[in-house]
Amino acid sequence: VLKSVRKEVLKGCRVVFISGKISTYSLRLRKMAEELGAEWCDETEACVTHVKKFLVNPNWIAAPNHMCQKQPEENFPVRPPTKNFFSLIFLVFRDP
Repeated sequence: VLKSVRKEVLKGCRVVFISGKISTYSLRLRKMAEELGAEWCDETEACVTHVKKFLVNPNWIAAPNHMCQKQPEENFPVRPPTKNFFSLIFLVFRDP
């Protein structure tokens, strides 16, 4: 039952990895997003129709994984990279 509930959390969202280094962490986030019902796209054009677009940081995927509830994209803004830290960035598409 929990698995089917989790599959609804990000249903209707399509996610594209657009910046950062592919790593074990980014692959774990992909798996997490898919388990929460998001569709993963390898390129932007494959996802785009008439949708709302958001740039988000990785916590947008991690937070609903723990809370089992989709969080507002606006709460997970992308921060500018610093000398010692380069952020992973995801582009999220969802129906209006």
